[in-house]
Amino acid sequence: MKMLCAYAAIVCIIASAATAGERVWQEVDLRGIYVFGHATNTLTPCSSGQPMWLDGAGKASEDLHAAYDSSVAAHFDPLYVVVRGRLDAEYDTGDYWLGLFKIEELIDYSADPQVIAECQSEAANK
Repeated sequence: MKMLCAYAAIVCIIASAATAGERVWQEVDLRGIYVFGHATNTLTPCSSGQPMWLDGAGKASEDLHAAYDSSVAAHFDPLYVVVRGRLDAEYDTGDYWLGLFKIEELIDYSADPQVIAECQSEAANK
């Protein structure tokens, strides 16, 4: 019963925040292609093919940049990543972007061309 009450309270908080115009973040684990370069800091989920803009602040973002720099030959090369973070799909990034993603943890990554191609193929088939 206590769990049910706690769950109901959380739902009410989220609903009131949404109606008050505050951002509601959705916590997710994502597999996708990360690309970094001049004016580019994006994650394209394998499941959608539509890129998200990454919030570039915090230790997890630093870990991601370090992994990227040590794994790819040049900026704009793709890197397969598995990350945990929060998605704001309501963030106004224009029609092109899926939303704003704040990375909280870099779980895994790979520069293996086959792994990258499989992810990109999965997105293309959506």
